[in-house]
Amino acid sequence: MGFYVPHVINGSKHSARLFRRTLQKENGPGSGVDQPGDLKVLPLNQPGTGFRVMPGGGIAQSRDTDGSRRESYGPILDGELTVTDVPGTGSQTTRRDLIILEITDPEMESVTYLEPVTPESWQDGDSFCRITVIPNVDALVPQEQRPVTSLNQIKSGAYANVTGITLAAIDWPKSTATITADMITDLRALQNPRRESIARTMSLQEIGGLEGRQHITSTTAYPAGGTFPTQGNLYQGFLLDIPEWATHWNVQMEWMGLGNYGGKGNGWGYFWIQCGQTVDPDVWRSRVRGWDTLENVTTFIDIAVSQEGRIPEKLIGTSKRFFPRAVRMSGVLECTPAIVWSSQLKLTVDFEQRIV
Repeated sequence: MGFYVPHVINGSKHSARLFRRTLQKENGPGSGVDQPGDLKVLPLNQPGTGFRVMPGGGIAQSRDTDGSRRESYGPILDGELTVTDVPGTGSQTTRRDLIILEITDPEMESVTYLEPVTPESWQDGDSFCRITVIPNVDALVPQEQRPVTSLNQIKSGAYANVTGITLAAIDWPKSTATITADMITDLRALQNPRRESIARTMSLQEIGGLEGRQHITSTTAYPAGGTFPTQGNLYQGFLLDIPEWATHWNVQMEWMGLGNYGGKGNGWGYFWIQCGQTVDPDVWRSRVRGWDTLENVTTFIDIAVSQEGRIPEKLIGTSKRFFPRAVRMSGVLECTPAIVWSSQLKLTVDFEQRIV
């Protein structure tokens, strides 16, 4: 017992346990993959009794002993791996199998793994990592914890102290011997997902260019419409860089302090968000949010449009302008919501990195 030899002392021996502790200090506790597409489980190109694991890496927190919980492993698969001969089901029962990347370190205390027998084997990653299929995994946990979605749910039996990264589950119907895509559930988690939130506000008081009121002039239905207010066509604050690491976003545009002027009859239409110029072949548009005139009321109203989802692949890593768009489908010009000198627009985009 005592201090580990710290990084880095010339002439000293630094243990593997020290490096595992350091890896967890840098990456945090928990287990997961490095990048959104890493270690994804897919069926065979010609569906059969096995599956494929895509290249990639991850972090596996030790489950060996209480003392090793602050240690992590960093397995890397440098090419596609094929696993075959997974047993199917009979005519009486269904089954759920769990697929994990298992760490087979001979230094572990709670699980026995044989040491490599040759010097060359000590340099072979296959001696310390393997893809493991845990059959009928739901039988290893209490009823209320089913279906199993993580190796960490297994607290007893042969897999109680196994260290690994949860990759996927296979849900077998009765009388099935072939693994197809619809039987595979992706259970990977990102070890350190990235997130970034950007908020930009356009104030009509600051940018100017507004004389009186600006109503919704476009009567061309979605997805055409027009930019509202027109100042949004050139506003530099709504020009954003879409990160190369981002896979998903939540985009929200708020029109705040719009004038609603009663006595002009009834009208209705839509608001939405557009990413990219209309002539851009990769232009993206959100779903619409409807507006309907408060016919006999003069007041101020706020409108918000938001949409969450996968970022179109062609937009990732590009710079795009976000446009506030609107259309008047019915009613006279004066009955539409109006931009006035005190109106503001707020664009908020939350970028996220998720499993794909």
